[in-house]
Amino acid sequence: MKTDTRLLIADDWNEYALLDSGHLQKLERFGSQTVIRPDPQAFWEPARP
Repeated sequence: MKTDTRLLIADDWNEYALLDSGHLQKLERFGSQTVIRPDPQAFWEPARP
């Protein structure tokens, strides 16, 4: 299975937003792209289930 990896960069952080975090993940927005990434330090309950 081939997967494509893209580097998402937020210019001056105006296009970045941390939308939620918890359950060892973080929900982030980079411009028009919304991604869920692992975060081993986010061990709490997320605000959005």
